[in-house]
Amino acid sequence: MKSPYALACLCLFSLTLTSCSKEDITTDVQFLEASYFGNCFYYSGENPKSIVIRDQDTYENYFARQSAVNKDCSNALLTPIDFDKYTLIGHWTGGGGCTASYDRNVIQQGNKEVIYSVSAVYSGVCAMYIFNMNWALIPKIKNRTDVVFNIEEVYDTE
Repeated sequence: MKSPYALACLCLFSLTLTSCSKEDITTDVQFLEASYFGNCFYYSGENPKSIVIRDQDTYENYFARQSAVNKDCSNALLTPIDFDKYTLIGHWTGGGGCTASYDRNVIQQGNKEVIYSVSAVYSGVCAMYIFNMNWALIPKIKNRTDVVFNIEEVYDTE
């Protein structure tokens, strides 16, 4: 006859193994371009390089209203985001080149950490500066969940 103590230890051991190794690749991610927010709103380079927006107030305070060329923006509204279902994250990248390409990936590790990786490759010898905020709309994460940004910027002058 097996003891209840041995059964409890076995259950605890199996729970420990499965919970420590869990890694979820977040598939329900939308990578957004600046145009998503409309041409009446912008985010300043003075804002932090990395941002995690979890609620409507932070969203509205982050974006500044501007007057677009030949357009009245006085009544414009930001594109709605349901912050009960989503979190908006972003990180600035910028470098010189003729073109830029981006590879983005989001991985969620349990409820404690989300890793957002961005690889930006700037190509050519143009004197143009290319910048991008690299927005990602991800399923809602808890306030205690940390977002780690892994950013790689590569300059290809060939």
